Amino acid sequence: MGLANIIQEIQNAVTFSGGGSSIQSSNYVEIDEDNYVLSHNEGNVMSRESVKIVEFSKNEQISTIKDELISGNILIVDSTPICNDDFMQERMLRELNRFVNDINGDIVGAFGNLLIVTPSNVSIDRERLTASSV
Repeated sequence: MGLANIIQEIQNAVTFSGGGSSIQSSNYVEIDEDNYVLSHNEGNVMSRESVKIVEFSKNEQISTIKDELISGNILIVDSTPICNDDFMQERMLRELNRFVNDINGDIVGAFGNLLIVTPSNVSIDRERLTASSV
């Protein structure tokens, strides 16, 4: 069962009434690990997409970042080690932006020197959730 099917089953279990939503207990969906782990078999090795943290300190790491994105991983890139080198920061951002656009991914500055970089078809919602919006 794919992720889209799981989301559809969960949405079908939610009924909307009076501007709010409620879950009916008769519509609960039992989900086991095989249904929601995004993974694939490579021989006997199980691999899955993950969120990884990268401390960016030299340009040679760009190829590693690209490989991770191609593998489907979401990256949190910490550029603190190069924060005093405007040229290196500009070069890294330009190259990452170009690559992310090429693969239909997304990139956003989170806070401070952190970037969130996503692979193909994963977008980052720029709207902040606040206590009043939840």
